[in-house]
Amino acid sequence: MANHNDYPIIRFQPRVGDAGRTTGGGGNKDPKWVLTGKALTERSQTLTQAVDDVTEGWAAHDQDGLPHVLSVRFIDEAVAKTHQQTIAALFAVGNNSGQIGVDGTNKMMVKVDAVDQLIRVKQELHDTERNRQPISAITEITPFVPEVRPPAPGILYKLSPMLYRDQKADEHALRYIEAQLKKKQIDYHQVKYGPTLQVFEVVDATPDALSFFRKLPIRLSEPLERAVPPFFRNVNNHFDQIQPLSPVDGVDYPVIGLLDTGVEQNRFTKGWVTRTTATAYVDADLNTQHGTFIATLLLYGDQANHTQDASLEGCRIIDVPVFPKQGVDGPTLLDNIERGIKAHPQVRIWNLSISLTGVIRTDRFSEFAMMLDALQDRYGVVICKSAGNDTGFYAGHAAGPLNIGAEALRAVTVGAIDRNSDSVGYCRPFYPAPYSRVGRGPADTIKPDLVQFGGDVFAKVQDPRMPADFSVVGETALADELTTTTKVGTSFSTPKVARELAELEVLTNHQYTLRTVKALAIHSASYQEVPALSTEERVQKMGYGRPEKAIDIIQDTRYSSTLILEGELAKGQRIDMMEFPFPSALIHDGFYYGQIHLTVVTDPILRVGEDAMYCQSELTVQFGTYTKKKESSLHMARYNPFGREGATNILRHDYYSQKAMAENDQFVGERVLLAYGQKYYPVKKFSLDLADLKPATIQHAMSKDNTWFLFLETHYRNEAESTEQSLKLPYSVVITIEDPTQTTDVYDSTVNRLNELDFIHDTLRQNNAIRLEN
Repeated sequence: MANHNDYPIIRFQPRVGDAGRTTGGGGNKDPKWVLTGKALTERSQTLTQAVDDVTEGWAAHDQDGLPHVLSVRFIDEAVAKTHQQTIAALFAVGNNSGQIGVDGTNKMMVKVDAVDQLIRVKQELHDTERNRQPISAITEITPFVPEVRPPAPGILYKLSPMLYRDQKADEHALRYIEAQLKKKQIDYHQVKYGPTLQVFEVVDATPDALSFFRKLPIRLSEPLERAVPPFFRNVNNHFDQIQPLSPVDGVDYPVIGLLDTGVEQNRFTKGWVTRTTATAYVDADLNTQHGTFIATLLLYGDQANHTQDASLEGCRIIDVPVFPKQGVDGPTLLDNIERGIKAHPQVRIWNLSISLTGVIRTDRFSEFAMMLDALQDRYGVVICKSAGNDTGFYAGHAAGPLNIGAEALRAVTVGAIDRNSDSVGYCRPFYPAPYSRVGRGPADTIKPDLVQFGGDVFAKVQDPRMPADFSVVGETALADELTTTTKVGTSFSTPKVARELAELEVLTNHQYTLRTVKALAIHSASYQEVPALSTEERVQKMGYGRPEKAIDIIQDTRYSSTLILEGELAKGQRIDMMEFPFPSALIHDGFYYGQIHLTVVTDPILRVGEDAMYCQSELTVQFGTYTKKKESSLHMARYNPFGREGATNILRHDYYSQKAMAENDQFVGERVLLAYGQKYYPVKKFSLDLADLKPATIQHAMSKDNTWFLFLETHYRNEAESTEQSLKLPYSVVITIEDPTQTTDVYDSTVNRLNELDFIHDTLRQNNAIRLEN
């Protein structure tokens, strides 16, 4: 058997000639949906009448001189950045007018400072020749009306002030809202919501108050999120003999920050768990059972469950109680989280197995999720967040959408899968656990990211419909020093992923960015259920699948090679690698073959107030072959002196044969071929087998005479381009190339190609930490 150090993963750098400039996008030709003739004239008249209506009601909507906000609805076909730019330009008629956000998916929010500026807007809408594109795209112009959601009994109500993209106007809005609430004698508190937002908490949201809220300068009003008690169904067992472990001096253990209910200090946690001083709570405020269970699952899970999930023995845990036994609301929870993370800058991986009431929406990201992202961005950490639990399966229902907060883009969201089988076929290994909440996230983002074992719920009968029809066969750990407990829930799958990330940090000697560590875990993930679920059902319930053990992630074999490319691309830059070091050993009968896994993870620009367009930057990737290099035209030579002739991007799903994929059942648990389209995804993954390509594509693109290429290019939305002085996108790309026949020396062939093509590269220096003998 090969030693774990024999085939380490390889990091390489683009050569000087691989850097290029991005060409300008778009053309002068009108899209097909642009109106002409009578239809264009009628649309112009409709929109100018809408502006007249806004003008007539200007005084009635005045809010102490604050800018007026209009809602501009446009057709679905005009979602692309270039089309939105032309729409926004119509309303940029003053020094402090123009777009300030997005409402849902196809409505733009624009501010107008003064009523006379609407005259300019009307003039633009009359010009059907010059402005035919935005006039055709816009269907409605109305005063913006905030969404006012129904209150929930016994729950505080939240008002989210309008964000004008102007500090003075934002502060003016806060003062105005406060004055109006006082005037109406509405009981309220103004509170900090995460690192960048302010909200108003209202005690009693009566019907009259709800009607009044619609007249305030707010974006949204809704029940204030509260954290739900993080205790799912559990069974108390007799005490099993778990042997306490003690840390060894001088060992570089994985470190995890635990944002939970607190951990009991006892002989099992002594030496491993350190309680922070950065907490608002004392022991009397806490019920530590949930946090203690997670901590001992991290420390003793393999011993208690007779499993082999961990790669390293032991882990350090920084215990940050954020959830007192009386419960906590969203703003307080965020404040508790920030206090703990800020106090421990040495901790880079954090676990949050606390869920909020309510579920995510498809058209916008919750404020809680956006503030979790802001915290991760500010302090340079990754939070592993539980997907949430749904007890609906007890009544025969499918699990519902993710809990609020689980859609955070910088977080690693974790769902749960089954480990074992029951006798009736309800619970099956590697299938989604029935309680694990599902995605996708807003704007079709892929959430959860990963899944892990969260404990099994066995059915006792063929068609279970009530709690008595189930038995808990969950994960076992300690709720206190004297009792082992069996629990199930995404609360317990999530720390397994947090531990894997922390183990990767140790095993890679802290050489990589957190973004790359996250990319390695996602890159290793696969689906192992048989028979397979549909592609979309997999993504919704399992994200990219279950990751491998950390020790296996960092190690290739003789028959595979893993390459890491990490860096940062500024706007206008791209990577155009005209000779990618694909191993020449993977040629059979004159054609390339092999299995390829490619994962891209970025740290995109994120913007509050942009709803479905919250993610403002992305990296497009192309990977494939071309027949020959050609000199670029005089115009294109400014960007790259050479181009590709006969290029085939093998990441496109339409190049693959449905028949071949159906017959290739050995690869079914690995394959990921998603059509990402023009969506902005911070994570993209492709797993493909070249044998599944259509015969014509194999003949054209896989010839041994072809050359392999890799192309990376950044894209940014309007808001980022208009507000960011220096646009840049940090990225990590992980590519694994493997011989499915396990006969060819792929690793050495890849190293040889790197040397032949003059790539600077190095291999991972692994840490000799204490490893488990599995």
